[in-house]
Amino acid sequence: MRSLIGITVHVALKQGVFPAAEIWYSIGAQYARAIRAAGGVPVLLPTHPGYAAEPQALISRLDGLLISGGGDSREAYFANQARPSLRDTNPPRYDYELMLIRAARAVGLPILGICRGFQTLVEAEGGEPVVYLEPGLVQHDQAEPPNTPTHTLEWASDSWLGEILNRPMWVNSFHRQGVHRVPKGWRAVAWSADGLVEAAESDDRQVVGVQFHPEWLFEDEPGLLALFEWLVQTG
Repeated sequence: MRSLIGITVHVALKQGVFPAAEIWYSIGAQYARAIRAAGGVPVLLPTHPGYAAEPQALISRLDGLLISGGGDSREAYFANQARPSLRDTNPPRYDYELMLIRAARAVGLPILGICRGFQTLVEAEGGEPVVYLEPGLVQHDQAEPPNTPTHTLEWASDSWLGEILNRPMWVNSFHRQGVHRVPKGWRAVAWSADGLVEAAESDDRQVVGVQFHPEWLFEDEPGLLALFEWLVQTG
């Protein structure tokens, strides 16, 4: 039987023509495309506590968990609050994803975090985020299309994650926050030229986080498909 991989879906509150505000969900289709290409079955997971399934019951039916990136326009929440915490950008989604992560960790389910998902994993496990990235040596919020690599990585020579990915040297970047310190029981294994952590792995090999977006790159860089195959095959 093919592995069922849960993918968290962004939640937004939108005012429309109806009397009350509506809850909307959205996610880039490339996440599901990557899981399918890796041999798994993507299962989309709403992330508003008032509308989603109870985390423990949901996790018991999955073989792996992907904490996705993305969301609403970054300009919107950075304009309202120039230095938001990760939770500030979307409290319902953040709170529900933390519950999912803790439920998954309790039963040893493999977890992959991408971009915002990486940052959420780090906070859930006791690491420290970078609240806001000032413009610098590396453009971390690129203007180029998402399937265009724009900056290089440096990998730790003994990383098991780097080994299975064949240590990709060029990646894409769409974020204004990042990771400062990985949790206890993890190790950082890849960095951009300005020293920002771009990938980390847990010592128990059950959790992986990357700051870039491999779901947009795996078709042109086949080595990156191994990241999704790891999630599908480990569960």
